[in-house]
Amino acid sequence: MASDAIRDQVRAALMVQWDVFAAKHPALAKAIDREMLTETCMRDLREDADFRHAMEMLAVAPLFAPVVEETVGRLVQLWLGRL
Repeated sequence: MASDAIRDQVRAALMVQWDVFAAKHPALAKAIDREMLTETCMRDLREDADFRHAMEMLAVAPLFAPVVEETVGRLVQLWLGRL
């Protein structure tokens, strides 16, 4: 999967989680540059064993694309929870 496609998935996952995050942390949400957040999250994803495993599965069979999407969504949710 191309880096741009992963970036799009990270952006989509952030959008899904953003309202909940912003409600819990309004001042922080206003201060965060979402593009920088996307890039930081992508860097962390590359280091995550679950994400690397999902990408390996995708390389073997494209039908695993939903697994990658689910993994990205779950990891973004966990990542935002740590902010």
